[in-house]
Amino acid sequence: MASRIRSDVRVFSLDTGRLDPETYQFLDRVRERYAIRFEVLSPDAMALERLVREKGLFSFYRDGHQECCGIRKVGPLRRRLQSLDAWVTGQRKDQSLATRATIASAMRRSRRPSKPGQVQPARELDRRRGLGLHPGERRTVQRVARARLREHRLRAS
Repeated sequence: MASRIRSDVRVFSLDTGRLDPETYQFLDRVRERYAIRFEVLSPDAMALERLVREKGLFSFYRDGHQECCGIRKVGPLRRRLQSLDAWVTGQRKDQSLATRATIASAMRRSRRPSKPGQVQPARELDRRRGLGLHPGERRTVQRVARARLREHRLRAS
């Protein structure tokens, strides 16, 4: 949507070092489809090396996500935001039921709605524009469905 408004819109993505190969492929599809450049932000190499050396690759399972996400996500994002006046982001509600359950659904009002207040889900817009879904989408949807089923069974018992 942003590339339609302004062709030189700046787009960046956080590369945490833990992305699936499908995510890199999807980023390339987006870049090619919309003819935009991506700026890829990476964690501070020394801080990440120190974390892995001292606590291992999966310390977030023991210590929580605070330190790991601080290095892999928050640090690079803060560095980039210092140079911006404004930014737009999105979070997928279905990626973490525990922490994102209250996020509003991604919607966009149509410029020419057939009914007053008609809205279109972002996924439908991507489909119609030929981008398609992220290849990992199906796995995420299945994982969420299983989690909801387990939750429902626990409540029922």
